[in-house]
Amino acid sequence: MKAKNKAERKTVEAKKAEHRWIGKTVLCILCLLSVTWLGLAAAGCGIEDTNGSKIEDVEFTVLEEEAVPEELKKEIEERKEMDFKLTYEDNGKLYIARGYGEKETGGYSISVKDVYLTQNALCFVTTLIGPGENETVAKAPSFPYIVVEVTNCDKNVVFE
Repeated sequence: MKAKNKAERKTVEAKKAEHRWIGKTVLCILCLLSVTWLGLAAAGCGIEDTNGSKIEDVEFTVLEEEAVPEELKKEIEERKEMDFKLTYEDNGKLYIARGYGEKETGGYSISVKDVYLTQNALCFVTTLIGPGENETVAKAPSFPYIVVEVTNCDKNVVFE
């Protein structure tokens, strides 16, 4: 009978030790998740906070392809098949490029809805406009993008 009690005690002790180990493991995982979550929250998860409302409109010029700096042209060419958002600085100018990736046909255009400053960002708002219902379009794929030039304001650009 004593042997049976000893065996039962060992089994109970082993189960308690296993539960303590599981509890410690769960606690460690929760701590790691908390630290990760806090790190992401502190970093803003890569999302720029424009800090609210528009301070002022920004004057911009939509550039023809030949006016785009060569280095930026190369970047656009490398990325044109995918959706892209690029900025390029040169001689006090900031170039903002927005591409919408490969489209099945031609006939697309891009409208600049707004370019404005907030307290800590320059916001660039565009819309892709598809071909009209009765519009004759090229059946070849197209890669719509737009490049605008603004005076460099040393703020992060937020694409909307």
